[in-house]
Amino acid sequence: MNQCENESTSSENELGKVVMTEGSYVFIERLHLSGCKSCSMHGLCGAKENPKLKFKDNQGLKVGDIVEIKMNPNFRIFTSFLVFIFPIIMLFIFLLFGLYIGLPEKKAIILGFLGLLISAIIIWFIDKYVSKGNRITLTKIDETEISRNMRDSHEDTSE
Repeated sequence: MNQCENESTSSENELGKVVMTEGSYVFIERLHLSGCKSCSMHGLCGAKENPKLKFKDNQGLKVGDIVEIKMNPNFRIFTSFLVFIFPIIMLFIFLLFGLYIGLPEKKAIILGFLGLLISAIIIWFIDKYVSKGNRITLTKIDETEISRNMRDSHEDTSE
């Protein structure tokens, strides 16, 4: 059992519903709890679009099953840094390097954007490497757990 499976706070876990199966994979749509609407970050997490998330199925999940999606909090912080902060750091490093070596400002800016492109490529490779690991786990849950999670979420937003 990895560290992620030991975590059980509702802020780190989400509920999802299996909407499609394809071979050994399942596609899950996140269920939005009552706290989503009041969350200041709901626009960034995809709350408006509700994309289908693809996971390897090793539990025999069926369409309609409700699952708990668990992610290690340290991994969540790492991925947020990688997506939001790392590209900006790369942009400035390449820009400052261009200015340091004496490039004209326009060429240094172009070099900065080259750093941004390189960061996207690095993130793509890291994503391919990380997606092979079990950083996110799915646990099928029953109706009583769903009710409890919904109640806990409602209590969190009313405080």
